[in-house]
Amino acid sequence: MQISKVSNISINSFVVELEKENPDVELIDKISSIQQHALRLIFCEIKSKIKVLAIRVTDINSNQEIAHLYATGIDGIFSLEFLCVKKNLRNTGIGSAVYTLAVQQALNWNMQEIKVCTYKFQAPEFYSKRGFIEKSNIPNALEGFSLDFFEKKISEEDRKVSPSNSEQLRFEVYTEDNFNLSDLYKEPKNEIRKIYESSISGLVDYNLKFLTNHDQIQRIYRQFAISSTDKKTGEIVFILAGHILTGNPKGSTMIPDTIGKVPEFVINQNGLDEIRNTILDTAKKEECTSIVPYDYKIEIVLEQLGFSSDGKLPLRKMQFKK
Repeated sequence: MQISKVSNISINSFVVELEKENPDVELIDKISSIQQHALRLIFCEIKSKIKVLAIRVTDINSNQEIAHLYATGIDGIFSLEFLCVKKNLRNTGIGSAVYTLAVQQALNWNMQEIKVCTYKFQAPEFYSKRGFIEKSNIPNALEGFSLDFFEKKISEEDRKVSPSNSEQLRFEVYTEDNFNLSDLYKEPKNEIRKIYESSISGLVDYNLKFLTNHDQIQRIYRQFAISSTDKKTGEIVFILAGHILTGNPKGSTMIPDTIGKVPEFVINQNGLDEIRNTILDTAKKEECTSIVPYDYKIEIVLEQLGFSSDGKLPLRKMQFKK
């Protein structure tokens, strides 16, 4: 494979507010396109088939959706990406029922291990009670709360727990055995994408309400995407995307959760400096005082770009448990 050094690149940065009453549709479409491209790059690097599970729970009487789960499985690892239950229905057994269905599907797919991450104010106790062990965390990841990473080996014993059979609830389960992650941004929306978006929206809403109640400071989530394009070919060669939590007078938090790079391209130092400066400029405009990668791989790339715990934009690094 030929290695190309990219020095003549153009970089674009986009930021848009989530849950806005009158959203900038054109800007949202641009960010969605970049995210789709990033997921396509990720998918190309993965040789194994990706399995996807999406669950929706609806209250039959009110016809309201009350819980969502989105999970992926690859190479024996089952990742619970999002599990969200409406706040007023937590601790009623609905989350346990959805979790049980997910574990049973993981066993059907012959998964050996489940991984999940959760902020300290979300649901660490929920997973600890089910045998998960905290393997690492990012201290002070979000407004003073840590981001905790849990793991658990699964076995047939987990299949014995029966899911809820409540007649008032409708459980819809959707699975794909060979899923291309970039399909999450294709139109028209399929049921997996609808559940994926609903689960993210539910967690965003929960986070904002919790933090506001915690210190009476109103916050806003923004979505950002940064893309680097080779001027000669017009091809996107590097992407970083995620969210920015704004509103705290002490500073905003940049949270990258998606990263993609064309494997056969090597960006030279000038190009890397441009990418780093664009990240810094984007963070500065949003008054960010820290950057918290949602994945260890993203942390490694950010370190390669020159970010550190004591830099201009402090990098909150993962700490592993002994």
